[in-house]
Amino acid sequence: MSSFHSLCYINLGSLVLAFCYTILVSGACIRVGMMSNAPVKDYLLIPSKSGKMYAAFLSISILATVFGNGILPEIQATLAPPVAGKMVKGLVLCYTMVFFTFYLAAISGYWAFSNTV
Repeated sequence: MSSFHSLCYINLGSLVLAFCYTILVSGACIRVGMMSNAPVKDYLLIPSKSGKMYAAFLSISILATVFGNGILPEIQATLAPPVAGKMVKGLVLCYTMVFFTFYLAAISGYWAFSNTV
């Protein structure tokens, strides 16, 4: 019978690919940011009201998508006892991986390209 556990190798593969992608993107951003002809950096906020609204909704949708994927370990943890220990471990691991992959690329991209990232 199939279960969430049967997907563990697919999940591990996607985790490794996400780490590789994050490291490549961050490395490329750092390389571009350190070049002598690097893009001009402007860290000011978007001045128009519609630009601020668009950026706010875009940020909310990105965060909801990225951090919403943590629900899978929670669902998986409720399938077998003890629930609390498994759920906490799964969610901590999930959010740690999401934090590393999401914020490393975001910080290095913002440093290299400023508010146009």
